[in-house]
Amino acid sequence: MPVTDLALPRRFDACPYRPYPGHDACPYPPYLGAYGYGSDATSIVNGKGNPLLDRGACIRHGPRKLNLMPAPAELLREVWPVLVAYVVGATPFGYLAGKLRGIDIRQHGSGNIGATNVLRVLGKPVGIAVLILDMLKGLLPVLLAQAISDSSAIHIATSIAAILGHNYTFWLGFKGGKGIATTAGAILPILPWALLAAVTGWIVVLLVTRYVSLASIAAALLIPIELALETWITGKWNAAVFGFGLFVCVLAIWKHRANIARLRRGEENRFGKKTAPPTGIENPPTLS
Repeated sequence: MPVTDLALPRRFDACPYRPYPGHDACPYPPYLGAYGYGSDATSIVNGKGNPLLDRGACIRHGPRKLNLMPAPAELLREVWPVLVAYVVGATPFGYLAGKLRGIDIRQHGSGNIGATNVLRVLGKPVGIAVLILDMLKGLLPVLLAQAISDSSAIHIATSIAAILGHNYTFWLGFKGGKGIATTAGAILPILPWALLAAVTGWIVVLLVTRYVSLASIAAALLIPIELALETWITGKWNAAVFGFGLFVCVLAIWKHRANIARLRRGEENRFGKKTAPPTGIENPPTLS
């Protein structure tokens, strides 16, 4: 009996090969099996379609195999926001701000290119400007990724790329900042409640201790803690999101290992402490 005469459930839509070269004119609909699709009547009737076959078996062309490896163009279309995020995140605004003032910020203060050291060395206006720019270079690439892709994996990868770009910028021999401001911007679209908890904790610890590094470490720890509490309250577990939050936390603490050592020795600078003005800068800024 011809396949076309079998009393089988059908999906009267286009052949699954229709979008592909050589099959764009196929008029045959695919047959729907009970649990899968197959290339012959037996597999269709018994629902024993090969799980490695895509949804659809054309009576003319047979089953279509899954394309397990995306085409290079399709892959590039998905991952280019990740590449852009790293390049944007690698822009060392703190270093550039120092150069505009005639110094290498890495030779002053804590030696870090982040906003805290810039604020301490170059003053509040420059420090706040660097803080905003560092946050934006984490935020904007993720917003771009969300605008062009529905994949949460792409969103998370873009966020991580922006953070790594700041922490390991190729412009400065892969030696960058600690990534707190960039991390805040990068996780805002993905983990807004975790960021809110982290910022709240950062403010509280800073007001109590006056240590920016300790406040940043506390903020990093609060990210996976908030995600765990959110999971417990809602009952919804997302391993990828929690893993992302844990990665951000561990990376931030790792980048503060020198600060942790200074805290243990009692040598860490408190926020608001004045530093010696860099050579060549007149009217040194104060933080009070």
